[in-house]
Amino acid sequence: NSINIYLYDPCYQKFSSFPKKKSDITISTDVLEHIPEEDLHIIVKELFMLTNKVLFISVPTYLSNEYFINKLNSHPTVQNQKWWSEKIKNIHKSFDSVDWYLVYRFNSKTGRQNRIISNTQANI
Repeated sequence: NSINIYLYDPCYQKFSSFPKKKSDITISTDVLEHIPEEDLHIIVKELFMLTNKVLFISVPTYLSNEYFINKLNSHPTVQNQKWWSEKIKNIHKSFDSVDWYLVYRFNSKTGRQNRIISNTQANI
């Protein structure tokens, strides 16, 4: 068996070609928080459209330490776990053959933490 890995990043010339076929597993880590809320629905839908079996998404739920020259935060979409999971659940309705996993990172009194939820289990 061969493993084919396809990298896609529209902001990086070398990997800027949109995938031409679906993958069994699609992974998006530390990307979606950089997309304005009004564009997220179509981006998450595209992730599902590119996936045969499993979609894995990881997002922080806090502002970045990085700012643009115009003083806007590099995370224009800062939402909590409930918001992200509802967004994914709503889109998933059209792609019920794909399992999804959401890792959300948050700040706590003891530092940054990670939690994972999925359509297959309430909490992992």
